[in-house]
Amino acid sequence: MTTINSRWNEGLALGVPEIDAQHKGFLNLISEVCAALTSYQAASSIEVLVARLEDYTVSHFAEEETVMARHAFPNLEDHRTSHVSFINRVQELRGKVSNGEHVGLPMLYLLSDWLAFHINQSDREFVNFVRQQE
Repeated sequence: MTTINSRWNEGLALGVPEIDAQHKGFLNLISEVCAALTSYQAASSIEVLVARLEDYTVSHFAEEETVMARHAFPNLEDHRTSHVSFINRVQELRGKVSNGEHVGLPMLYLLSDWLAFHINQSDREFVNFVRQQE
């Protein structure tokens, strides 16, 4: 079975090592949740992983938005809106796990696909904006 983590490829790299490492971390956490689900780990273990994913998401997005504000990125509000959407999805996932609901792999694939799209579109747009400013 192909894991979600294998979806990282250098095409997702933005050329900013710290951001690229954080994005890889996202995919790794999503992959860990996927592995926990497919190996039927205890709900408490899955809940811990999803909580880590939520914390990581909130922290990373806050850092990104701070850097964007510092550079006066004109699309910051659109970017922030997309971040809120992703955070809501992760919180929905956490809520389902906390309530003992079955969480299917499609939700995890949706998260990883959204992240790949976000990196390639919105984050790349920001990185290109900053490079033009330099």
